[in-house]
Amino acid sequence: MLTAERFLLLCLDPESGRRVAGRSHLEPALHGAVAAELVLCGRIAITPDSDGLMRRRRLAVLDPTPTGDAVLDAMLAGLVAKPDQKLSEAINAFRFRPLIKDVSGLLSGRLVAAGILGQRADRVLGVFPTTAWPIRDPRPDRVTRERLHYALIADGQPDPETSVLVALVLAAGLLIKLVPTEDRARLRRRAKDLVGADPLANQLKLAVAQVYANQASASG
Repeated sequence: MLTAERFLLLCLDPESGRRVAGRSHLEPALHGAVAAELVLCGRIAITPDSDGLMRRRRLAVLDPTPTGDAVLDAMLAGLVAKPDQKLSEAINAFRFRPLIKDVSGLLSGRLVAAGILGQRADRVLGVFPTTAWPIRDPRPDRVTRERLHYALIADGQPDPETSVLVALVLAAGLLIKLVPTEDRARLRRRAKDLVGADPLANQLKLAVAQVYANQASASG
């Protein structure tokens, strides 16, 4: 299962199957998850902050060989065609890739086909049509939430994918909503400490946050 798919499951209300974040907020985080997955599987690398203001957080293709996953390979092809992009630019540009304009919808459909999600017509406030994605197989979502709890509440050492998920949850402003706890201040500190200690997670959080800031500036 892709990291982006795990993040998408986290963003579904287990009861209603509705997304807890709007598409405009969800898509950049999913794009960031795709980029992070390419890093973790050795296809690309991100230049470190130590390279200086003009060179930091840029993407270098290490291996252009397709992964066999259509979503990962769509971003990889874009990076091969236009190398040396900033991470935030690649996250934003991914929505213009052919056939990948709605990553959340595409991934939801894949999870439906895999029997993990269902799909049904729904209405927001009883008026506005939307789609709900009720969970059919709770195991993948449960495992992901257990990993977050282990890292954030039990102070366990996260694996690289979980660190990426913490970064995305933090950047998207969903930490308190997705990881219930009475000590919210401690949860925030723990999440920030984990992300700060992991170069990929830290770069990812900053890049996704930059995309959100650019969106807000454009709409304002």
